[in-house]
Amino acid sequence: MARVSRIAKQILTFHRESASPISVDLRSLMEDVLALNNRAIVEKNLDVRKEWVASISVEGFPAQLRQVFSNIFRNAIDASEIGGKIHLRISRSFLGRNLEEKAARITIADGGVGIAKENVPRVFDAFFTTKELKGTGVGLWLSSTIVQEHGGRIQLKTRVLPDRSGTTISVLLPITWQSVNAE
Repeated sequence: MARVSRIAKQILTFHRESASPISVDLRSLMEDVLALNNRAIVEKNLDVRKEWVASISVEGFPAQLRQVFSNIFRNAIDASEIGGKIHLRISRSFLGRNLEEKAARITIADGGVGIAKENVPRVFDAFFTTKELKGTGVGLWLSSTIVQEHGGRIQLKTRVLPDRSGTTISVLLPITWQSVNAE
């Protein structure tokens, strides 16, 4: 595990644009993620629904956060059927149960195949993949590491049912209400 931790620190250092975090507009960041993945969206004829009515910013490292959401969004694309739907949402939330630490919630939900119950506890483990030869098993692990470094957390909900399957991943990142600008 020390080797995995060392690799994570090297990757995070490589992706860091500056020595200190900057204000990152999440709506703009998610538009970048969509642009980066546009080819795959078009190839699968996916209906991507966006829901964000306010501009919410967090303090962070843009390249790292772009990597997080690109990893999660790419998994949603991979899991989706041709012509499927992916829902993206940015909203206000809270980081803990005490409702005192304000957060931004970025949710990516697909109507794909879902994650088998026995795999759910391992999806954020280093080198765990269900994609066989296609996946490396570092995407969600790295995403989780980056989110934790930013003081946030990841939530996962999934279901595998004959008529209703899919996975929803929410990333919660700390904010101050002053960084929320209603439009």
